[in-house]
Amino acid sequence: MYKDENGTPLFVELLRGFAIFFTLAVFIMSTAGILIARYAPHAREISTIFALGSAGFPYSTIYQLAGCSLILAGFNVLLLSDRFFTKMRFLLRYFLFFLAYLFTASIFSIIFKWFPLKNIPAWVGCVLSSNICFLFASGITLLKFKLQDKKYNRLLKKYKARHKEQ
Repeated sequence: MYKDENGTPLFVELLRGFAIFFTLAVFIMSTAGILIARYAPHAREISTIFALGSAGFPYSTIYQLAGCSLILAGFNVLLLSDRFFTKMRFLLRYFLFFLAYLFTASIFSIIFKWFPLKNIPAWVGCVLSSNICFLFASGITLLKFKLQDKKYNRLLKKYKARHKEQ
């Protein structure tokens, strides 16, 4: 089984990505469902995701979210892990992942009628919220990288200072 430089098998990385994406999808949709059931109860006639209203998700929606999560986990491993495209800039890989996310979510939305094709405000809201979440996640990721970079530079200076004395 193909392993990355940390020894993690590809299957484990895909499974981990699936778990993360599926958990986030269910959490986000549950939160949206609670808000929609409270403030926009007519949405159950518009989207198959909220067909049961405040009673929960249909099983079919859960499987649809699982399928979408599995595809996104594949894109995550392909574009964001250190297994492939190692020479490509991280921000470009992150942007390509975002495009893959939008494409995948759009295809699932069309096939499973998550949003009616002619409901422009629903599509604009989905794309807008996706962009906001992407920017937020990007900011957190870049901050994490910046903090790690400072930490490793500080450790490298200590290492060099220690070996210079010897």
